Amino acid sequence: MKKEELLHAVEFSLIGMYEQFDGVMNVYKREGVHVIQFPAVDFWEFNRAGMTRLHENNAEEGIKDVINYYNKMGSKSIAWITGPLTTPPNFSEYLEKNNFEFEEAAWGMYLPVNAEFEVHALKDVEIIEATLEDMGREDVQKMIEQAYGMPEGSGKLMQQFVELFEKISDIAIYIGYDGKKPIAFGNLVVIPGTKGAVLGGSATLPEYRKKGLYSNMVKIRKDKAKKFGVEYLIIQAKEATSAPIAMKFGFEKICTLNFYLHKPISFPN
Repeated sequence: MKKEELLHAVEFSLIGMYEQFDGVMNVYKREGVHVIQFPAVDFWEFNRAGMTRLHENNAEEGIKDVINYYNKMGSKSIAWITGPLTTPPNFSEYLEKNNFEFEEAAWGMYLPVNAEFEVHALKDVEIIEATLEDMGREDVQKMIEQAYGMPEGSGKLMQQFVELFEKISDIAIYIGYDGKKPIAFGNLVVIPGTKGAVLGGSATLPEYRKKGLYSNMVKIRKDKAKKFGVEYLIIQAKEATSAPIAMKFGFEKICTLNFYLHKPISFPN
């Protein structure tokens, strides 16, 4: 697999893949930067800028344009994602100069779908393939928000994402249960125009972690992706938490992604 294709898939699945949903969300069209904004929930996981292809002579102007756009749209929580394809190479210096602060690093990682690994059988809990109707349940949406640490309304927004992706690509949704209680969530989306699929970061309620749900969620989705006919899986795994776990399953690091968060200040127009 060519590294260029994998890098594109990592970057595109974070931002570019969402741009076709302009209308449900807002897309700011500016040369050299891809920008998405979700009016329903002001949270940096949803307000993202990236896929940056600027130059030394217009990097600062581009950053200020994007900040002004988010201010105009009423968003205070903004993330700018940088990676190996970001230009100029010292773009992070421009971000820091304009009141962005480094928040966390993630690894872009991939795994061939033919890779095999063992997982421990689950005890007293189960993972089932779910539907959009299941995602619409209030208890499931609350679980998603708690497991991911996201604000109220995020569960419903994620349901809307999945519903939109279902119209343009192959997807699968999985929910973990303890009896009738939803306790974990994960999804899979085939990345349009590629031979890969992205695993949306699976999340588990804190009291149910370290019980094998994460590893089983990875394996179930890998097996499903193979049925979809894709060749590889992509994940964006947090460097401090899930990346080391993913390596145990055979995921290989492709690149480092850096997330910068903006302080809520305004620039004059």
